[in-house]
Amino acid sequence: MPRDETGGHRPHIALVGASGFIGGATLRALAASDGEVTAAVRRMPESPIPGVRYVLSDIGVPSTLHSALDGVDAIVHAASYTGPDETLCRRINYEGTRNLLAAAEARSIDVVVTLSTIGVYGAGPFRDVVEDTREPNPVTVLSATRAAADRMVRAQGGIVVRPGFVQGEGDRWFLPGLRHILARMGAWIDDGAALLSVISVDELGELIARLALTSSDADRGALFHAASPEPMSVFDIATRTATDGLPTTSCSFPTALAGAGAAGLTDRHVDLVGRDHTIDGTKLRRRCERPTLRATSELPIRPRDTTRSANLKP
Repeated sequence: MPRDETGGHRPHIALVGASGFIGGATLRALAASDGEVTAAVRRMPESPIPGVRYVLSDIGVPSTLHSALDGVDAIVHAASYTGPDETLCRRINYEGTRNLLAAAEARSIDVVVTLSTIGVYGAGPFRDVVEDTREPNPVTVLSATRAAADRMVRAQGGIVVRPGFVQGEGDRWFLPGLRHILARMGAWIDDGAALLSVISVDELGELIARLALTSSDADRGALFHAASPEPMSVFDIATRTATDGLPTTSCSFPTALAGAGAAGLTDRHVDLVGRDHTIDGTKLRRRCERPTLRATSELPIRPRDTTRSANLKP
């Protein structure tokens, strides 16, 4: 257990992937806690957080993990590759996770909290999925390597956190991807009625940090979903993040599928904005004593660069 709840021990947490979108939010949450924090990064930050120890590390190179894990009580694994290169997917998402688990085992570090993705569940529709009630069914190499890594982590007693669609400052995937797909289609699917589980990156970071700081034997091998209590429709998400450039017509899901290729889209793109993808995050909110995150409708959704990505990257 990383922390004596009476305050007798100051836990030391290593965060791997600290410079990423979600890793950065987790680092901020950990830095605000009473723990010691080591941030494993591939490049030193221009503006380091005071009190955080930064170590150059690459999960693809096992020898670089040694100094990052010295004296550590728990590891947060937020490093991943989300691009299209299948070789990098396997090297970073699967083999990198294996390297990190081996390094943790060699140092008798029992607590490894790993960030996963809703994408491992594959195509929709799925609604209010509770942990371990739906088998992963990945439809991309990216999601397949993440699912395989999840199995390794849990088999070694680690904790897996699967968030819904993550938004917030620094988002280059979810909102830009959603707007790109809608723009290419030129129409809503079923009036934008599909529901998506969403969570803010800052709240996700706080939940992950809380797990790492307070993990107990009861959490070994656990799976947690991370999502705000109420899902949002594609229409509501899009209209709250843009004032122009949105579709003015609607089509059915089959019509959207039939026209996907001509629009430069895939069936996966159509699925992501045309079918429900929702998970139940109650278990994690209760575990972290956060029974009521901010209502999804109050989340500070803000668009950024809408040309960066053509994939929602769940």
